[in-house]
Amino acid sequence: MTDTATSRYGARQQSQGSNTNTWGDDKLNEVLRLLDRGSKGYQSIALTGDQTLSWSNYVATNTGQCAVLVLTGSLSAVAALTVPSVEWQWDLIKNATGQTVTVKTAAGSGVAIAHGQYMSVYCDGADCYNGSPTNLPGAVTVAGKISGVTAGTAATDAVNKTQMETAIATAALPATAGTVLNSSSDTTAGYLGQKITEGTGIDIAVQNSGGNENIQISVDTSELPEILANTGTLTGTFTGGINVMAARRRYRITGGTATLPTLTAADNFAILEMSPAAGTTVTAGRNSQSINGTSADRTWTGSGLTGPVLLFTFVSAGAIRMEIVGSTAI
Repeated sequence: MTDTATSRYGARQQSQGSNTNTWGDDKLNEVLRLLDRGSKGYQSIALTGDQTLSWSNYVATNTGQCAVLVLTGSLSAVAALTVPSVEWQWDLIKNATGQTVTVKTAAGSGVAIAHGQYMSVYCDGADCYNGSPTNLPGAVTVAGKISGVTAGTAATDAVNKTQMETAIATAALPATAGTVLNSSSDTTAGYLGQKITEGTGIDIAVQNSGGNENIQISVDTSELPEILANTGTLTGTFTGGINVMAARRRYRITGGTATLPTLTAADNFAILEMSPAAGTTVTAGRNSQSINGTSADRTWTGSGLTGPVLLFTFVSAGAIRMEIVGSTAI
């Protein structure tokens, strides 16, 4: 009598009265080993390129005839793993080759498994297919935003990084400030006309980096008059004559007399940068106000160096306080 093989495992079906004294060991044990490995076994296969698997009947060590496969190696191009045209199911195939591997039969087109992906694969004897579940658990639904996931019944607005960058590029943000809406519900256009940058008296820090981040902007109040003075247009450089300045501004004086503005409010100030040439005298005219309690103008004669920088601030009606806040000399 002749033994025959099953169509899937290739396990031995013993004929009646055959294999005297070997029916159990090793013929029956051979079948048990096939079932054990095929249903629960694991194997790692190193790929160097396309590879074809061949399974022999009655052999429990056939390459790839197990439940879990891990494809390894360092492929430089996509590859194909051709399996026998046999009804079979791999509970899991992991691709760790560095390239996409297509699991297929000789006559089929197969299923592609990208590097780093895991997939359940089954063969119907003609070709191989993705056997991984497509239904998500519970009430989780996705509107086709994730590659490989079938759309659910309820849409979401979730997008991935690539989709977001594409949307920004497509939007083509204009160069003119204040013309872009910030959200789908925004009705007032507005984005900053210029970036916020650190500078004199301004510090920018990121809080809770890597978490729910926010930006903290702090201003050194000792630098505030200097900052405010530079928010307006510098009126100019005085080189001679009588000039009346405006409050909350900074001026460079290289000659002559610069008459201080009448400072009438607590937030009024003027900044003078004295920059006369060597031997040249410049004057800060008090404009009928007292300077540090004295009813007299202040004069400086240049020594060849630039400076000082003076801050004149309101004290009370008709009274100004003068402070040296810096020097531009290097």
